[in-house]
Amino acid sequence: MAVIAMLVFMAVWERHSSPVARKGFLSISTDRDDRLYIALMGSAFINLFWLAFSGASQLWGS
Repeated sequence: MAVIAMLVFMAVWERHSSPVARKGFLSISTDRDDRLYIALMGSAFINLFWLAFSGASQLWGS
């Protein structure tokens, strides 16, 4: 539910102000939508790796 809320908020924000591309970490030019996508994918992969190496009983640690 939180991911859907973030995507709706970003769509509304995009309508009101145009995104500005910036040089970020690793010198990749990204706007705020790209950075949100990268953050969501990074969080998902961290959780999947944690689940793979520690088991379902230790999911709270991720």
